[in-house]
Amino acid sequence: MIVATAGHVDHGKTSLIAALTGVDTDRLPEEKKRGLSIDLGFAYLQGEGNTSIGFIDVPGHEKFIRNMIAGVSGIDVAILVVAADDGPMPQTQEHLAILSLLGIRRVLIAISKTDLVESARVAEVTEAVTELVESIDMNVVAACGVSMQGNLGVDAMRAQLLALAQVQQQRASDGCFRMAIDRSFSISGAGTVVTGTAFAGRVEVEQQVHLLSDGQAFRVRGIHAQNQSASVATAGQRCALNLAGGALRNTQFRRGDWITAHGELQPVRSLDVIIRPSPFQRELKHWTPAHLHLGTADIPCRIALLQGAVLQAGDSGFARLICDRPLGAVYGDQLVLRDQSARVTIAGGRVLDPLPPARGRSRPERLQLLQALVADDAMTALKAVLEALPGGIDLQEYGRRFHFNDAQWREFTERTDMHICGRLPQAFGITVAHRMALAERVWQVVELWHQTSPDVQGIGEYQLLRQLSPRVDGLVLNDVLQLLIADGRLKKSGAVYCFADWRIRLRGNDEKLWSRLAPSFEKAGAVAPRVVELAEIANVDAAEIERLLNHVVACGLLYRVSRNRYYLPATLLRLAKIAEQLATDGKLTVASFRDESGIGRNLSVEMLEFFDECRLTRRSAENRQVLQTAEQCFGES
Repeated sequence: MIVATAGHVDHGKTSLIAALTGVDTDRLPEEKKRGLSIDLGFAYLQGEGNTSIGFIDVPGHEKFIRNMIAGVSGIDVAILVVAADDGPMPQTQEHLAILSLLGIRRVLIAISKTDLVESARVAEVTEAVTELVESIDMNVVAACGVSMQGNLGVDAMRAQLLALAQVQQQRASDGCFRMAIDRSFSISGAGTVVTGTAFAGRVEVEQQVHLLSDGQAFRVRGIHAQNQSASVATAGQRCALNLAGGALRNTQFRRGDWITAHGELQPVRSLDVIIRPSPFQRELKHWTPAHLHLGTADIPCRIALLQGAVLQAGDSGFARLICDRPLGAVYGDQLVLRDQSARVTIAGGRVLDPLPPARGRSRPERLQLLQALVADDAMTALKAVLEALPGGIDLQEYGRRFHFNDAQWREFTERTDMHICGRLPQAFGITVAHRMALAERVWQVVELWHQTSPDVQGIGEYQLLRQLSPRVDGLVLNDVLQLLIADGRLKKSGAVYCFADWRIRLRGNDEKLWSRLAPSFEKAGAVAPRVVELAEIANVDAAEIERLLNHVVACGLLYRVSRNRYYLPATLLRLAKIAEQLATDGKLTVASFRDESGIGRNLSVEMLEFFDECRLTRRSAENRQVLQTAEQCFGES
């Protein structure tokens, strides 16, 4: 269990933690000199069995509120410390607002310095603080009077905390590991150590992790979890990771950055969020400048409201946060917003979409999607999104949004009626109902095409994509086309799709000219003749040859691979199978395809780019990944 202190400056937060744990969390010389917490401090309390409490001592002075916010992100319980002689003070109220906006609901009240006042005053302050906490929908777990003089009440509070720790529900650790960095330092003989709170997942010794800001990979040499040497650290624990490998520099690990389990998570500069103004704030206006606090990051931003020009206190609304510099975020992350001067807490909320589209942020369909994301947990939110999007979702992209790992995707697939189009990880998911509805829309488009273009064999995938509304990805369309083909409703004729019983023929001079050219395609094999070469063979103008070949493509007898190259379906299928096999082995490069097919480098480049357009493959750096089989893409013959 992670516990953070909160409260006004000089109300005894550090002294209370020292009494509870025996650790003075003021580690900086300036803190010792001034008797004032400036940065985060850490201490631990070990109970019976595996019961362990990590304490984060946060500064109370107004100037160090941003350090306070960095400390309370990801905690389970807060100790609100209020001096009996002063009572609630300005920072008491602001700390409470921050805790509330971060979604922390359990508060243990510690009335300190009880030796300085009468018992009636202690009761009066306790009642006032309890009312203040409950007024913003937070729960008072217990209220204890304490004094560092003679450690009065300290044992009772320690027992209360240990009891809470024993019943604390352990955070789920089945997701991808993420740790918010709050400190980094070097230890002689060990090297670089980074510390922080684990927000999700688990990490093990010898596992590879990544620094979000630059994507570098490191090896976890050693772990301390809850101040004890461990082989594994899990969500909800205070962690210290001893890292090795990479271009290791202690200066590259900064507060506000993240350590993640894999390198797919990328920094972002825009976030779509749901926010609500602070309970002590009157209203929030569109385009308000602010400081965004998320995890341990503190970044200037602008608040673009998506529903009106003003958000009133007590209301919640959607907004886009446009940040001055990149940061790490995933769905569900809690955040706090402070004003431009970083002196007043103005709002809080959570991330709904860390990868929002650049345009259309206030369109009705966009707001509808954000509403679907307002759910109690990620699985429920993703299911709502899947049902809201008739064209399906990009599983890799939403994996980044939600930071899902393979186990979570398997669980989600089992809990929904999602059908997967393509091959994981680069695949789309669509509900069975949406898939069937899309199949009917595709059938109607093909039917209309036949009515308006009776002299053309069928419609190509590109034209289909353009005529479908709402738009869908090519992988989803191809999957639906395969469904209609399997049902016997459509057939693929070369590069086009048509009714199963539809057939047109070349006529007149076109038929005669094609009969003269067809043997050249069959004889050429993998290196199809260019348009100019065909013009010489037939002794016909190149423009006329190109017109004919495009008509032959419309009849489903050829594919146009590039401006000057046309291929027979059977020849293209053979080349596609070569690409599919190389991609399956992880070796599909221009050089390997050239060597295996024997068609030369320039033509190999054209062919692989054509395969990318057809969504047989997708380029990734110098390699390519296969998205579907050659038969699915180009037919079986």
